[in-house]
Amino acid sequence: MTVEAVDRQYGGNLGYNDVFGEQYVWTHNIANGRQVREGDIAVLRDKRFIFGIGWIDEIQSRGDVKIRRRCPSCGSTGFKQRKSLKPTFKCSAQICKAEFNVPVEEKVQATYLTADYSRTWREFATAVPARALRSAYLKGPAQQAINALDPHQVRALFSQVADVGNRWWTNDGGIRPTIGGGIKIVLGRRRIGQAQFRDELLRRFGARCAITGQQPAEALEAAHLYRFSQMPEHDTFGGLLLRRDLHTLFDRWLLAIDTSDWTVRVAPKLMIFPALAALDRQPLDVPPRLRPTPSYVEVHYSLSLDCW
Repeated sequence: MTVEAVDRQYGGNLGYNDVFGEQYVWTHNIANGRQVREGDIAVLRDKRFIFGIGWIDEIQSRGDVKIRRRCPSCGSTGFKQRKSLKPTFKCSAQICKAEFNVPVEEKVQATYLTADYSRTWREFATAVPARALRSAYLKGPAQQAINALDPHQVRALFSQVADVGNRWWTNDGGIRPTIGGGIKIVLGRRRIGQAQFRDELLRRFGARCAITGQQPAEALEAAHLYRFSQMPEHDTFGGLLLRRDLHTLFDRWLLAIDTSDWTVRVAPKLMIFPALAALDRQPLDVPPRLRPTPSYVEVHYSLSLDCW
């Protein structure tokens, strides 16, 4: 469950710095929080709607100070903020019900966990009510922020609305994260070398998007054409410069490159957008001698077609 501050039920918790579509953050003492593992599928929702799904590639852990707020009368963290009435807060404890403007704050040590699911995130194109998850809960519907789900039920419920193909779900489909040692080290190396990788592609191609041609350098990003977690090396023949918005679509398998004629292919669902539809079947803006290794592009193209 991920909620905006205005929708948070109790005022004792100041919330977490989630990055929607990229990262989910929680602390070690959250109910069911210790059950989350790399390689799990995350289903994000609030109290009303389900937003999308993605495979968790990495979970990072760090110690930090957390601010906990309490009722000044009874010490409970279960108080609510009132939107219009004064005083601002009212304690929910049956033996208290105190009203106050300023809660007591205390600093406590906490272990923060951050799950990265950005690589495979699929946001639902249509609103899906939260109640659709009822049949998937392993222990019945619950109010905790993190709850265990039956992955087979998740697939049955959301394959169509997530607009993904069979390979997105299978272990050997090339999409699900590889579980095993070394993932954190690989991702660390990617962060360290990413800027240099982009600089090398700029020297190689100039300030040109591989799909739309000349662009401001500030708008260009270095796109890996292979899964970096499986091959933690920056291969310049396995990368292209793409405009930031097109990079996002490429990573979501909505744009691809057909090596049979080295043209751009656009997902059918995007053909309603004239500017994107105009890119379909356009030649890749890369000289033949600088084209990337075909095998990288062909794997991405195959995965994209499976999703289409």
